[in-house]
Amino acid sequence: MNLVLELLDAIHVKSLSLIIKEEKNICIVQCVGKDLSLCFDEIKLIFDKKIDFAYKYQMQENDSIDLFTLKIRMEDE
Repeated sequence: MNLVLELLDAIHVKSLSLIIKEEKNICIVQCVGKDLSLCFDEIKLIFDKKIDFAYKYQMQENDSIDLFTLKIRMEDE
């Protein structure tokens, strides 16, 4: 949960929908909004201090909506 809160601090948007789901051992966090602005340096710093995570992110933009998707591979238990 702390990871998601730190991530939200790096996102600047007027209106935001947050979707968190798990598929197998992947946690997927999607942020959907209009005029979504991200500080990728902040996001990189968040994950650099959590070296046990493998992650990738993608930003998609079109005229009406912005979508930021973050996938985090979780360790097998």
